[in-house]
Amino acid sequence: MSNQPIATSVSSMTPVQGLAMLGAVVVVLAIFITALTFLGLHDLWAAFLFLIGWASFEHMAPERFLSSAAGSAFGLLLAWSMKLFPLWFGEAGPMVFMSVLLIVVYMQIMQWGKTLVNATAMLYLTVGVIPIVHAEMQFPSAFLVLALSIAYFGGLIAMMRLHGKRKETSLKQTDQATAGATGAPDFIRNGEASDSSRNPQ
Repeated sequence: MSNQPIATSVSSMTPVQGLAMLGAVVVVLAIFITALTFLGLHDLWAAFLFLIGWASFEHMAPERFLSSAAGSAFGLLLAWSMKLFPLWFGEAGPMVFMSVLLIVVYMQIMQWGKTLVNATAMLYLTVGVIPIVHAEMQFPSAFLVLALSIAYFGGLIAMMRLHGKRKETSLKQTDQATAGATGAPDFIRNGEASDSSRNPQ
């Protein structure tokens, strides 16, 4: 399977193919949500925010999956640090957090460390520091949900790419077999024709 973004490859789908893709998405998400519910995990937003970031900012490009995953974890960690720093540094905690935040924003401006400091990280940070969200958020649970979503969807992508490579290999083998069944290659047949023209009987 090529590294072409999934969002680009689906743009040429027919309506029927689009409905089939929608059905597949519903099944994949239903399995994931059911598994999280069975495990007693309810911070589903952490998983869906990751999918939104990967789809919106990286256009679901497989080669950008790990960067989105790293950015998601980093952004969630930054949001958590807003709660942790006051516990660690006391009254200086908010100032430490703001200092770290300024460094991160500067890195974003300069486009340094894009594997961690990227748009997906900023998305998680923005949502994570909303007062009503921040106050109610269970960060360990959110991290676990994020890790499970990365493993689940990453596994699906790996299987899709493996299937694509096998299909591509199978097509190449079929083409080679078809070419062999048609006889000698063109350059050999052309050479024989040229010899016949030079040596008429």
